[in-house]
Amino acid sequence: MPRPRQKKEIIFSVSTRYNIFQSHPMALEAVGLASSIAGLAVAAAAAFRASESMYNLVERVHAVKDDIQAFAMDIATYATVIKTAHFSLERHTKTLVRQSRVLQYLEEKNVLSQLDTYSRRVTLRIARLEGPIASLATSIPIWLQIKWMMQKREIDALSPLMLKIGNHLDTILLVVSLEVAYQRGDSNEIAELKREIKLHLKTIEVLQERQKRNSQASEELQKFIDSSDMIDNIRDVMVELCQNMLDQGAVPTDRSRRRGRGLDSPSTAPGSSKS
Repeated sequence: MPRPRQKKEIIFSVSTRYNIFQSHPMALEAVGLASSIAGLAVAAAAAFRASESMYNLVERVHAVKDDIQAFAMDIATYATVIKTAHFSLERHTKTLVRQSRVLQYLEEKNVLSQLDTYSRRVTLRIARLEGPIASLATSIPIWLQIKWMMQKREIDALSPLMLKIGNHLDTILLVVSLEVAYQRGDSNEIAELKREIKLHLKTIEVLQERQKRNSQASEELQKFIDSSDMIDNIRDVMVELCQNMLDQGAVPTDRSRRRGRGLDSPSTAPGSSKS
């Protein structure tokens, strides 16, 4: 009878795919990586919606429209960075001739999925400002300025978080590009990308200091910032990855960590070159 045979074929097909994933763990990593990259598209869409909402408030709260408009532009820029990272990483995974050890390393460390999660949390915090800012439209001038100063503190506290996420994503794209440049042996491109990565590492330091100095946020938002060690974990992974790619031309390993601490003799990493 055809139906039992059909059912058997389906079961065989599913089990075969499962066995393929078991025997090829990189296939599972590829699925996880694709999922993490796809998540960035959703995060970007949420940020674009938040920006659009802020733009819609500009004319309703005319007294502080320049400030709201500037915030809306910052959110739109933040959303664009996430969207660009999504498109670039998606294209990269489809066209790369060799498997990317950088992307594998980032997937192992859950960096992309954590950036996706954290960016959504930041976007949710931005969306929560919409109601209080909209209420300014019905406030008398003197109260409007007082209420706006309270909301401005929240905006000033969220801005470094948006910049951090954007900088991390930009840095990921640079490191992936550096990996490709190593594979091609393009010394000029390697030198240029190294300079750009060093600049982004400096930006990571500056944003960290800026966040520490910003103590004007509400108690609730400050708790969110202080308790969000996720972004700090991402920073630590990214700094180590960047330094190792700059120095060794490869992702960090136990051996490279020992060598970095002077516990192992140096050896040349595959594809590395000093620039």
